[in-house]
Amino acid sequence: MKKYGLVALSALLVGLSFPTVLFGWHLPNLGFLAWVGLVPLCLLTYESSPRQSFSFGFLAAFLFYLLSFYWIYKALNTFGHLPPLPSVLTLLLLAVAMGLYVGVALMAARHFVIKQNGEMLIWLPIFWTLLEWARNYTPFGGFPWSNLAMSQTGYLPLIQIADVTGAYGIIFFIAWLNVWITEIILKWQGKEVRFFLPKTIVTVCLFAIVLGYGFFNLRQGGNRSLTAAHLNVGLIQPNIPQDEKWDEATKAKQKKIFEDAVQSLERNADLIIWPEASWTELLWLESTSVPPQDIGLTVTRGKRPYTLLGLNMMSAKPSGEEYFNSAALLDSDGNILDRYHKVHLVPFGEYIPLKNLLVFLKPVASVIGNFKAGKELKPLALENVKIGPLICYEDIFPELSRTLVKKGAQLLINLTNDAWYGVTSAPYQHLSYSVLRAVETRRALVRATNTGVTAIVDPTGKVLQAAPLFEQAIILHQVPLLSHQTIYTKLGDWFIWACILFVLWQLVKIYVQRN
Repeated sequence: MKKYGLVALSALLVGLSFPTVLFGWHLPNLGFLAWVGLVPLCLLTYESSPRQSFSFGFLAAFLFYLLSFYWIYKALNTFGHLPPLPSVLTLLLLAVAMGLYVGVALMAARHFVIKQNGEMLIWLPIFWTLLEWARNYTPFGGFPWSNLAMSQTGYLPLIQIADVTGAYGIIFFIAWLNVWITEIILKWQGKEVRFFLPKTIVTVCLFAIVLGYGFFNLRQGGNRSLTAAHLNVGLIQPNIPQDEKWDEATKAKQKKIFEDAVQSLERNADLIIWPEASWTELLWLESTSVPPQDIGLTVTRGKRPYTLLGLNMMSAKPSGEEYFNSAALLDSDGNILDRYHKVHLVPFGEYIPLKNLLVFLKPVASVIGNFKAGKELKPLALENVKIGPLICYEDIFPELSRTLVKKGAQLLINLTNDAWYGVTSAPYQHLSYSVLRAVETRRALVRATNTGVTAIVDPTGKVLQAAPLFEQAIILHQVPLLSHQTIYTKLGDWFIWACILFVLWQLVKIYVQRN
């Protein structure tokens, strides 16, 4: 029972380290719990076989993922109108899939420690980081929600290394700290810990480098933003309840909300941004304009204010109609200058993967939807400025924002609708990913959301302004337009490939020793 108590303790500490809302109460920032959250699990692993390590790791992860994204049930059942059973099964299936990654990470780390007389201080951070990277791509296109980096966005000096290593460097560092603290406890218990002094020196140096680099970049980032060109951005948070969004009876009320918001912004904003799918009229893919009065515009300053409109677009095909989750860039006359179709769709939200296998979801396929993915991830051109659109949860995938910036985006824009999740952890957790993407690329990132959290994030990850959850709000803010590219933008996941090469090198050594 003691072992399972340690498993539960790890699950609780890690789960609460992420932005959390329980029973309607938004907990204060508990990100520091991630520094010790893996310690109970590590204490078990030091005394376990690889197979036992897998079991402990899987169970702990299954529990902390359930605690972290319990909101999936609410999204599917309350707002998606799925019956309770398929909603619960989907949540459990996802938690099982995510838990397998952690189980494999602990098993692999323990295997190398035993077989190669290696050090957990090296192997656990490496495999934990590699498995988080794999989780970014699979299953179903990836679901990297609730990784250790997300827990640290409240501590700006600690996350600045993301512009070099990506979020994966933060994950590695947090895992390293946990193992080091575990070895301090083991030594205090009188157990043998090899190379304790060198490990401590390396850890202190690593901590100093991370913090030193962080404080330096916080100062430099502020200087770069002050000297950069700026764009006046207006964000609309209409706070339209999800169950009213497509209701014909409330369309006049919704239109008035947007008209009032636009008219309060149009004289001062260069770009007015609507949330995801906030314009509820379907637009044909071939359309070239939208009547400006339909989007509330009454003032023209040349082509300004521009509008980035979140909407659904439709195309007629011989095989049937196709729907896209889109963003259209319009000038003040309503002409469509450019458009972007979401490339990374939400499984079980915009389409059902593996329909033939997940038979229990077939009855609700029509409820979930059947959207088509866009074919190209590209910035949109606003005069001489390039903006990078990220629709819905596309901002949780670092490769998408990195690609946009590599293609010239000077500003990242997230259009989303987190009303699906109600008053849960999800909106605050989602904001954390926007913080990470801003730091990785050194771009300001602005978020226009239906019910929150609408926000302005500067290139250092600082949230300059944020609207309260489930309130109507308008934000007008001047954001910097930066053009330089970070090491992470240029080289991508080099840190991951370094970890992979290290593992391959060790495998070759094992092979040579055996032969």
